[in-house]
Amino acid sequence: MIFLPAVVSAQLAVKKSCLSSGGGVAVDGTMQVVWSVGEVSHREAPAGSYLLSEGFVGALPQQTASAVREYGTLTGIRAWPNPVTDVLQIGFAEGDTYRLSLIDLTGKKVLEKQINGNNTTLRVLSLTQSIYLLLIVDEKHKMKKVFRIEKQ
Repeated sequence: MIFLPAVVSAQLAVKKSCLSSGGGVAVDGTMQVVWSVGEVSHREAPAGSYLLSEGFVGALPQQTASAVREYGTLTGIRAWPNPVTDVLQIGFAEGDTYRLSLIDLTGKKVLEKQINGNNTTLRVLSLTQSIYLLLIVDEKHKMKKVFRIEKQ
């Protein structure tokens, strides 16, 4: 007697639902789907005593800028020594009010200072050896200057 293996196949009915964006709650029998933003799609397939459930939440909507501030370039500003180990000197041609920010490569402000005058210093000895951006902003005249500073 020869036995041939029998192939049994079963197709499962898959129930699909798609909910509109904006947020809300949807209830279907014993299942509840809660969403806040984006598109929520859900489908389920019963398989014996198991229930396969699958869902997806779409990406957040793109952010829209409500205002753009245009800044000109500051001139007559010097930053030295570069590379720096201890104290960074900053010289200005004019004695206005400036906001100085030293920003690391992750975008974190590691130093911030507001000055009124022609010259100032930034103590950088405690900073790790890396590349930093020195952002100098004159809000009154809508001007800025960015330096690439190497800390040794």
